[in-house]
Amino acid sequence: MARVFVGGREIEIPNGQMSVDDLREAAGVPPSRALIRQDRSGANSMLPRRGYVTVNPQDHYRDAPIAKRGCPINIRILEDDMRALSCAYNVALDDFGNLIVANFNLPPGYNFSTIPILLEIPQDYPESPPAVGGSHVFVPRGLRYQGRRLRDFHEDVHPRGESNEQWGWWCYERIDWDPCADNLITFFELLRADMTNPR
Repeated sequence: MARVFVGGREIEIPNGQMSVDDLREAAGVPPSRALIRQDRSGANSMLPRRGYVTVNPQDHYRDAPIAKRGCPINIRILEDDMRALSCAYNVALDDFGNLIVANFNLPPGYNFSTIPILLEIPQDYPESPPAVGGSHVFVPRGLRYQGRRLRDFHEDVHPRGESNEQWGWWCYERIDWDPCADNLITFFELLRADMTNPR
């Protein structure tokens, strides 16, 4: 028998080849969820719906919602992620479905210590990451780092649906994002890292 971990739980299953259906049943993963295997390097791969896999002792698995790029936003995941984020920040959704974080702490060097942030949530969140593609993150106009205007900060671009001009666009071209593991907390930590010693 092999001891493997599923979502932090340790279970015993037969060592060697095993059907994906039997592995899903042993792990307690319903058909409505995807089964993900995490290798020793931390990389995730989704197991096929059918067929066989080789089970090794100490393998790690987790389940995740099934999402397809372009599918409607998963409201339950967004609500859970907002609830977790609210443990650190004051959060709300505005009338246009944008996420507002009221008290984001900036790294040293800025002309403000805390700022509000407006985040456009992607239509297929969490499959697509926030703040890239058709989704943007906005910070207050007038934000400066060590007295200078930042190269990736565009004060002339404003959020969809917003008529006032208090916001400017903090530009991301890409971020490392795993829809099975990352969430809004991950995003805001990536944003803080990006704002540390910016260009």
